[in-house]
Amino acid sequence: MILAVDIGNSLITLGLHDGEAWRVRFRLRTVPEKTADEYAVLLQNLFRLRGLEGEISRVVVASAVPPLVPVFRELGEGWLGAEVLVVGPGVRTGLSIRTDNPAEVGPDLVANAVAAYARFQGNCIAVDFGTATSFVAVAEPGALLGVAIAPGLRTGIEALAERTAQLPRVPLVL
Repeated sequence: MILAVDIGNSLITLGLHDGEAWRVRFRLRTVPEKTADEYAVLLQNLFRLRGLEGEISRVVVASAVPPLVPVFRELGEGWLGAEVLVVGPGVRTGLSIRTDNPAEVGPDLVANAVAAYARFQGNCIAVDFGTATSFVAVAEPGALLGVAIAPGLRTGIEALAERTAQLPRVPLVL
């Protein structure tokens, strides 16, 4: 099985793929201070609670939080005995990155673009609503053309409440 790990600024999303379908998804709070051991305990408990068994052969990591990359590499190699692939510059994804500085396009954005293009096989925009809201434009034949990043919903609400005279802080209910 493959464990996909999307490390965002606020949440870490993990998905387990058995070669045919996604079996389960988990979300954990992003805590850069946690160790591989701590994340291993969390994962082991989550797998046990869901009755999941089976060997994880690969771990794929896309991270917007660079300090957590070695933590998840250690988790994959040390705890799971799996091959670890970290999405980043130099990793072949089948997508050409046609921006002014391709190395500045974050691994999470590249992963979103690859997934969107694989699903729709044509021109599309991948939108990710997180701490920041990102828009990634992908065109045929598999070219990432550009990225726009804006404050996420919660980030925007907090900024407006702090920086405006009459807009109150309102709860975000999803």
